[in-house]
Amino acid sequence: GEHIMATDTKKTSTPVLKLKRTGETCKRSGNAATGKRGKLTVGGKTFDTIERADGYVSLPAGTYTCKTGRRGSNNKPCIQIWHNVKTKSGSTAGIVVHAANWPQHLQGCIAPGKKTSGGVSSSEKTLKEIFELIGASDKKFGHKDTVKVRCKLVVSNAA
Repeated sequence: GEHIMATDTKKTSTPVLKLKRTGETCKRSGNAATGKRGKLTVGGKTFDTIERADGYVSLPAGTYTCKTGRRGSNNKPCIQIWHNVKTKSGSTAGIVVHAANWPQHLQGCIAPGKKTSGGVSSSEKTLKEIFELIGASDKKFGHKDTVKVRCKLVVSNAA
C-alpha cells in the first residue's frame, strides 16, 4: 500500500496586483482631460498606469477582490473589481482595469501601459501581458472564452 501523491501543477495562490499612485499627472496636448499616473506591479514586473483626474470617481486605497472578464458591448478583456464606489448619481461605478491610452478614455477605470507624455501606449498589449502573468490568458485573449482568474488588487496612494 504505497501512496503516490498527485502533484498539482496549477498555481493555487491568488495573484496580487499592486497599484501605487505616484501623485504625478499627465495631459494629452490639445485635450482638457487630466490623468493621474501610477505603477502597477504584477508578478515582479511593473507597468505604468493612468486614471482620470478631473473629479472623476476612483478606487480608494485598500485591497479588492477581482477577476478577469469582459466588459461592454464589444466584449473587451478587463479585470473586474468588487468595490462599492458610487457615482455622483448614486449607482455603483463600473471601475475596471482595461486598455486605454489617454485620460479622456477613462471615467474612474485604470489603464495599464508604457508611460508617454500624455498617457500610456501599448495598453492592450500590456493588459494581455498582465493576463498572462496571472494565468488568465491563452491564445484566445480578446475572446469570450478567456480563462477567468480571481486575483487581488492592492491600491495605495502617493505619500
